[in-house]
Amino acid sequence: MMMSSGRFYLYTSSRMETLADLYADTRRRQPLLFRPADILSTETIVVPTKGVAVWLEHYLCQRHSFVLANISFPFIRSQIDDLLRRRQPAGATEENPFASYSIPRMTWDIMSLLHCHLDQYQELHEYLDEAVNRESCPQLRHYQLAVRIAQLFDQYLIYRPALLQDWCDKPAEHEHWQALLWRQLRQQAACPSPAEALLEFCQGELQPEAYAPLSIFGSSVMPASFLRVFKKLSTVVPVHFFYLNPCEEYWADQKNKWQRREHAAFEDTRFSNPLLGNLGMQGQEFFREVLQLEDIFEIEPESEADGYRNYAWIDDRAEAEPEIAGPGILQRLQHDIRKQVSPGDDDELLGLSDGDDSLTIHSCHYDLRQVEVLHNHLLALLQKHHYALNDILIMAPDINRFATLIQAVFDQGPLAGHYALSDRSISQDNLLAEAFLGILSLCHSRFPVSQVLQLLDSQALRARFGFSSEDMVTIRAWLSEARVHWGKDAAERELLYGRAFANYSWRQGLDRLLLGLAIDDEQDSPPLLGEQLLPLSQANGQENRQLLEKLGQFINALFALAKSIPREGLTVQEWSGKLTGILETFFLANADSAFDYGVMANTIQMFIQNLQPSNYAGERITLPVVSSILSEALQIPQETAGFLSGKITCCSLLPMRSIPCKVIALLGMDEDAFPRQENPLGFSIIAQEGRPLDRRRQWEDRFLFLETLLSAQDYLLLYYHGQDEFDQKEHSPSTVIAEVLEYIQLCTGESLSDICSKVIIRHPLHAFSPKSFPDSSVHLFSPAGASGLLRQVFSYDRGSWKVARGLILRPQPAAATTEEDKPFPAERWPVFPASSWQDDTLRLSLLELENCLIDASEFYAVHSLRLPGREWSKPELSDWEEYQLSRPDQQALLRELSEKEVLPQPETDEYQLHYKRLLADNRLPVGEYGRLTYDELIHTGSFRDGKFKQEWQQRQQFSGTLVLDGVGTVWPENVSDNEYFKALQSTQPEALLTCEISGKFLAREHADGVLHCSFKKETRGRQLLRFYVRHLYLVALQDQPCCSYLRNDNDQMGFCLSGLSQEQARTYLRRLLRVYTLASQRPLPLFEYASLTAVTAAAPREFDEFPAKVNSKSGQDYASYDAQYNQYVRAFWGEKFPMALAGPLAWYCYEPLMAKTIFGKLQKSDKADDYCQRFFLPCDLLTFTPEGE
Repeated sequence: MMMSSGRFYLYTSSRMETLADLYADTRRRQPLLFRPADILSTETIVVPTKGVAVWLEHYLCQRHSFVLANISFPFIRSQIDDLLRRRQPAGATEENPFASYSIPRMTWDIMSLLHCHLDQYQELHEYLDEAVNRESCPQLRHYQLAVRIAQLFDQYLIYRPALLQDWCDKPAEHEHWQALLWRQLRQQAACPSPAEALLEFCQGELQPEAYAPLSIFGSSVMPASFLRVFKKLSTVVPVHFFYLNPCEEYWADQKNKWQRREHAAFEDTRFSNPLLGNLGMQGQEFFREVLQLEDIFEIEPESEADGYRNYAWIDDRAEAEPEIAGPGILQRLQHDIRKQVSPGDDDELLGLSDGDDSLTIHSCHYDLRQVEVLHNHLLALLQKHHYALNDILIMAPDINRFATLIQAVFDQGPLAGHYALSDRSISQDNLLAEAFLGILSLCHSRFPVSQVLQLLDSQALRARFGFSSEDMVTIRAWLSEARVHWGKDAAERELLYGRAFANYSWRQGLDRLLLGLAIDDEQDSPPLLGEQLLPLSQANGQENRQLLEKLGQFINALFALAKSIPREGLTVQEWSGKLTGILETFFLANADSAFDYGVMANTIQMFIQNLQPSNYAGERITLPVVSSILSEALQIPQETAGFLSGKITCCSLLPMRSIPCKVIALLGMDEDAFPRQENPLGFSIIAQEGRPLDRRRQWEDRFLFLETLLSAQDYLLLYYHGQDEFDQKEHSPSTVIAEVLEYIQLCTGESLSDICSKVIIRHPLHAFSPKSFPDSSVHLFSPAGASGLLRQVFSYDRGSWKVARGLILRPQPAAATTEEDKPFPAERWPVFPASSWQDDTLRLSLLELENCLIDASEFYAVHSLRLPGREWSKPELSDWEEYQLSRPDQQALLRELSEKEVLPQPETDEYQLHYKRLLADNRLPVGEYGRLTYDELIHTGSFRDGKFKQEWQQRQQFSGTLVLDGVGTVWPENVSDNEYFKALQSTQPEALLTCEISGKFLAREHADGVLHCSFKKETRGRQLLRFYVRHLYLVALQDQPCCSYLRNDNDQMGFCLSGLSQEQARTYLRRLLRVYTLASQRPLPLFEYASLTAVTAAAPREFDEFPAKVNSKSGQDYASYDAQYNQYVRAFWGEKFPMALAGPLAWYCYEPLMAKTIFGKLQKSDKADDYCQRFFLPCDLLTFTPEGE
């Protein structure tokens, strides 16, 4: 049957596959309706997204054996521009006559108009005047405003073309600033706008020979102006519109939930669908627009026979066979939406079966858990159904949020290399982008050390200057030792802040390192080069010298770049050379970075090309504006070939992207993430009027979710952040998920809570939770073939399974009987068996023993669990100098000044010498505050006790090795209340060990004692503990009387240890070593402050008050120091001080430190037994469960 050349053919279906079948069958029977007159010309199929084009190619090739050649797939906007360009006069020479109306070009033209004629726009003038007064770069505010106006005008070109035409034709009626600005913009462009061309196209006469037949495939919505262009085109050539309509019925009068509140009494709920009305508002407006088209041929499927579909050419809709709902709740929802029905009061309600997992919602604690759970689900589905990888589609509102997590999880399992990421921004996918923008941001900054070092994370930048990954550790150590924090040099600081000082600057740090190559620092020599530099001998050796040279070249290149960019900006030609020079100077285009290097070069070229033709090209552009432009350009999704490329596709959730897939998974469906919010401009006429088919972001996202719901053929998986990772608080999912749950309730008749318990699966916090591994003590999880698998909690990760299996096989503590008797948090941590040391000998240093006693919790975490510790990890380099000395730095300076015998006399040369050295070494704050700090340190470090001062200065280095045998390795168990303390101090039948301890520290002149000074008002904590351990070590090592002193800054209220025999000292050391061996197996309640307080507390006037006082004081120290500043103490023992466990252990370890008055009263008091029961509750320290539970 032949048909006329110019017609609008409308093909409608709710399934993309049916539309593709319609296209294939119609094109076979009527090829002339699709092909251009010239057989060599390209056939055009307009598609809404690239994904639809790729899917259509695959489907036609696989299902219909089509050979797709000489076919182009332009986007809708591109095809509209192409049609309008063909209406230009024959003499037009410009390839793209609408280039002046692109958003980048309009931005710069608007910048030019604002720069020259700002007084004509009163509202804008007032707004920008505020920026001049408040901001350091008002040009950036001008640019940001110009971008928003250009984007708004671009929307006007699509949704309000008649309004723009009216502004130009009737200037007297439109005198507001938007109309005036558009007229001046139109005058500068000197060519018709797309709005004028669109109106002229729809109203004028078209020449048939200038156009070819056109197909529009898979679009479910488009602007009304675009639909009118295609309808006008159909008057001269065939136009085939394959319309994806979500509903097969007439649904123009379907009401949404807001309308139903007003018209509830007039609606028959059996012939409406709440999901269709609430989610399909945008599609409904387009459906109404399609219904208003005249003179169209509507084509739809009629019947199926022998595997081929036959189609009827009709003018009115034919009756279709009723569709049977599928077995799952997902198929039930799709059936109801397509048929525009919902369960009525008289309908038989079908409950949600236990095996129905076609639609599942997964509540996770954080983004990583969402990806981990998704990974396990995909493995289960691939194992169960043998899907092709192309049958799985993963989407998220922002794929950049999950891209790195998907790579981290998928690359560790069998799906490595079998997934493709699309829609990632250039900045996230490009190895050079972040470093390039970082270099620009440094140019007019303080040069903070953290940002400079962050640049060196770029492999291309490291390759340009010859840095290796190992060099970064050395460079960080150098900068930390030189105390480099911010600033180029003293001259820059004087220019910016009015005061010249070189301390903490890059120039000072590099000069000190270079000076250290030539001169060794002598302890009593003054600073060099104007009393500003102290040599820093850190770069000795040939390799370190070469590394220092590379570092100097890199820093000098940054300084030179910053100096070459003035704050008033550069012209476009100067920026072209400057940006290209940055790329060539700082980055190397090798095999790994060549592609990213080319992308950055193209981005720079596009910036220059957009700016050069504009009227603003002659103006100077400041650095913040250029940085903002490049940053925005690098946020654009990078074009990749990953969509439907034979792998699992991971992409962003974008309009008209939902193509048919067996499995569709949506990540990040949080309440505040989807539907996405938008803040329209207050002066936007589109937002003020609100016509049908105007773009509304929330309506757009709702319709996108509806399309996704209809596109999932077998499974739809929804993931969201539903549980707080800190306090387990419940978070709500997206509102569209809540509406789906309400409709499922309507379908099943069950309560909403029952529906949520079945459909929403709450996953555990960690991947290694035993809940994820059914029967994990025997074997790794292997899914059964039964349905309902996705409604279970499971995991395939072998590493997590090993941890979960260990947790299950570990013996569990006895159940708690009361709220107060609950097991301590430490019980939940792994217990390690006693180590088998070589030859039954444990070799350790005295420092290791001291660290264990100072913080047994951290010792266990670092020594056994291999977690990072505070003293083992290097602190991050700070961008700010210290205005107040930290406690460790203050103590180190006090000891140093005390040993040098610096007198508190400012007029002496020695006083001034040490001040200048400390200042040049960046160990004192700059200025008057630094001078006051130095004076305070001198006065604090000067001893008023002449005899103590003399002995302090005569201390000598002591070193030795002590071998002790008979050290126990286990703890007494099952001891009764009355015998507990005796059992602690008596010898137990246990495995004995020999320990070899090596020690090195400062002792008194004849090694007859230890001499310490805390330089603080109170003597406590680690200084007291180290003093005690070293005294025991010294007495145990040599058979001579020893007397040790620990003084504070007031030379009083210190400690004096004496009277211990060698055998007693060895006995006490064996106790400490016994604790050391146990601390390597599990955490012990031994704390730096609270444990020592329990032993050294002052005696009250009444002995009965002692237990309560000690408990109170120890609890205060635990809360104020131990638990507050130590994360491992909080993790193992919680916020409340475990006195019943810590008390006996502290007494066992530090008995000689107990105040004599308390010890004497305890020995003589007839209330000692009562005291022991009240204060030191007997317990089994291997399980940390008080007896009697």
